[in-house]
Amino acid sequence: MMTNNYREFFKDNPWEGIESGSYPSSARRLYKEDSRFWVSVNAEGNFLFFAEEEGCFEFDIANKLDCLDIRLDQVNDKTRFVCILTDAEMFDKFRTIAKDVAAYSTEYGGLNMFRSVILRIYSWSEFLKPSRSGLGFRELIGFWGELFIFHEYFAKYCGFQNALKAWIGPENKKQDFTFDDVSFEIKTSIVGDDNNLKISSIEQLQKVTTNLYLIAFRINESFEYSGLSVTDLVDKCLSLIGNNEALKSEFQHKISEKYGKANDVEIVRKFIDINMVTYEISEDFPRIVPDNLPHEKILKVKYTIDGNSLEKHITSKTIREIIENGTATSV
Repeated sequence: MMTNNYREFFKDNPWEGIESGSYPSSARRLYKEDSRFWVSVNAEGNFLFFAEEEGCFEFDIANKLDCLDIRLDQVNDKTRFVCILTDAEMFDKFRTIAKDVAAYSTEYGGLNMFRSVILRIYSWSEFLKPSRSGLGFRELIGFWGELFIFHEYFAKYCGFQNALKAWIGPENKKQDFTFDDVSFEIKTSIVGDDNNLKISSIEQLQKVTTNLYLIAFRINESFEYSGLSVTDLVDKCLSLIGNNEALKSEFQHKISEKYGKANDVEIVRKFIDINMVTYEISEDFPRIVPDNLPHEKILKVKYTIDGNSLEKHITSKTIREIIENGTATSV
């Protein structure tokens, strides 16, 4: 992830002033730090960006987005991966994605660069064209809980950029937040649920840092003005970013899958925080991890922990105290 503001490396509108029909005869460099990424406008007036490498590369492209036309072009001794915007109303989102793809993929070369570009574009699919197919209630409150704790605790106590780097849950990593020597797993439930904690994998309570904490976060639905929706929390987070386009882009990417999937009712459904209990995961904490599996042939595990039996594992330290004890720098 690029930590500096995009203004240092990209024009605000990289296509500004480029005439229709410029592509393929001419193009403008997209990214100051890498001469392989370019923008142009084709004869139909469609904005496009492309990535190119020396040599001939062949690979299949399965276009998953109807607002983009994606193809390979061979130009002299170079291979170009061309991404054309076919829906002009998506221009602002397209501009965000083009910059992000270039910044993200610059560390790769050859075929791996093209693979990186493709995967990164597809990872933005819910941002470009939100499906609004629905998360379901449990996934919704889980997403709300992560957003709330990200905004109210981590972003405020260790800075938005550090908190964003630490938020690795959307990348399908073991825990939700991982800093340099401490990780947090968030379990959000609704008032009226039992106190049991549902663990979804062998790795979820496996330590990858010196310290691991499990936060049991209890919330309730609110029908009053005091509650916050997913949309409210997203807006609050965006307000902390200011004019840093790189951070805004990375935040939008982190939330894009779930936020784009949430339906119109879910994104405005309001909740309030009720209470939070933080458990320190010690060696005698009841858990199943790769080190204590009863048999090597067991590959997947889901289990439930009796929350009423965990009193001795509750830490008296607040999240702020945990963060301030040498954990303010993310990995």
